[in-house]
Amino acid sequence: MKRFLTIAVLAVSAAAYAGSAEDALLSAQSAYRSALKAQNDNDSKLITLQTNLADAQKRAQQAQEDITRLQSEIQAATAVKTQQATVLQQAGQQLDSAWNAVYGPGGTKANQ
Repeated sequence: MKRFLTIAVLAVSAAAYAGSAEDALLSAQSAYRSALKAQNDNDSKLITLQTNLADAQKRAQQAQEDITRLQSEIQAATAVKTQQATVLQQAGQQLDSAWNAVYGPGGTKANQ
């Protein structure tokens, strides 16, 4: 009888141990799946961030090219404006001279 009780206790202990081992296995599998999901989620985030960075760098490069082009265009337009101001000033002086020749300094006709 004692031997039977010992075997029964060992059988119950083995079953309990097997249950604990299975529980540990399930727990370890769950932890592994959770860690794998977290890693996959982070990998996806990393890929998205790298793509966004590349897009932003491309936009920044295009913006810098636009800035350089616009600065050149402004410089060219400013040079044209300076030339036009000189031409306008000369034309204004010629107009004043012609006006004074026709109407005189006081604004009346010079030859009346």
